[in-house]
Amino acid sequence: MVRRLFQAATRRNEDMFSQLLQDDPLLLDRVMSECTGKDTPLHLGALYGHVGLVREMLSRKLDLSRELNSQGLSPLHLASVRGHVEVVKEILSKDADACFVRDRDGMIPLHVAAFRGRVEVLEELVNANKSTAFLLTESGEPILHLCAKNNKFKALKKLVELVQDDEFVKLKDSDDNTILHLLSDKNQSEDLPEHGFAEQLQNSKLQT
Repeated sequence: MVRRLFQAATRRNEDMFSQLLQDDPLLLDRVMSECTGKDTPLHLGALYGHVGLVREMLSRKLDLSRELNSQGLSPLHLASVRGHVEVVKEILSKDADACFVRDRDGMIPLHVAAFRGRVEVLEELVNANKSTAFLLTESGEPILHLCAKNNKFKALKKLVELVQDDEFVKLKDSDDNTILHLLSDKNQSEDLPEHGFAEQLQNSKLQT
């Protein structure tokens, strides 16, 4: 029965999924006990962007939203990495604090979305809880530094626009560098933000 539930999640077969849960109301409880540290059907739904299945699972077993799979990722991490905005919205609407769950590498969903440059996902996560933007990675790296080091400057710009807080752009990494320090050390290239954006950061009254 558990195997068939996974098949339904993978194939996006909502009718089969609902029927299985109707036939066995305790099926998701068994899934949680058997899939600790592994992919659950919710992980698969989030991975493939199956909003209907995600909604169905969360309505029946909200605890699944905090489970980490064998890669150390929660369903919200997977949806954020893949850029599945509607799934991100669905998870946050049922469990807003899922945005604080850290993966095996000490990153929250906002960090992995920034790392991949998922701008629309960033917007949903920051709007759900702006304080997440101030959280450092486990290695002590601010999210703006993470964006810059991976050349995700559209994500960097969007974060600054969304948070609108001077203290946010003053955050320093473990080497005591602000985001302006980091940007000034990078070679000029087409990847760097436009002049107007550099001015925007300069005007945020950073103390270097």
